[in-house]
Amino acid sequence: MPEGVRIVLDPDDGGEPYIAFYKPDGNLLFSSRDKLFRVTDVLRGSYAWPSRLTPLTATQTVTLGSCHESADAVQGWIKINYGGVDVVQQYVPEDAWMYVSGSYVTTWAGRMAVYTFKAADGVVFVEEQLGIQQVTNEVGQTFPYVAGTMQYELWCGTFV
Repeated sequence: MPEGVRIVLDPDDGGEPYIAFYKPDGNLLFSSRDKLFRVTDVLRGSYAWPSRLTPLTATQTVTLGSCHESADAVQGWIKINYGGVDVVQQYVPEDAWMYVSGSYVTTWAGRMAVYTFKAADGVVFVEEQLGIQQVTNEVGQTFPYVAGTMQYELWCGTFV
C-alpha cells in the first residue's frame, strides 16, 4: 500500500470502515467519510426581472428548470447584467461570474440581496430576497432597482 494511505476497517469510534489518505507530515488529506458532491444535472440559462422602485423589500421564487429527483443541492456560477444602464448606484456586481453554493449574499450601504438556489422534488429554483433602502442622488431624485438579467450555470446533485 502506498505510503500515507490507511484503510481503517475497525474505527476506534465504532463507525463504518473507511479509507484515509494522509500527507507525509501526518495531516489528513482525504477521508472517504467526507461526503462528495455528485452532479446529476447541469442547468444553463437566464432569468430577468423588471425595474422596481425603492425602497424595496421583496421576496420571489423563480423556477429555473428541472433536475433528477435525488438532487437536493445546487452549486454553480451566476452573472448579473443590467443591460448597459449606468450602475454606479446598483447592487449586485455586474458582468462578473460569481460562485454560488446554496445562497449568494451581497450587501452594500444598508442594502442587501440574497439569491438562494435550491433543488427539491425534481425542480430547481432561486429565491430572491431584496432589502433596498431608497436610493436618491444629490438633488433628491429617486432611483429604481433597475431591470436586469441573471445568467447561470448550475450543477444540481447530492452529497454522497
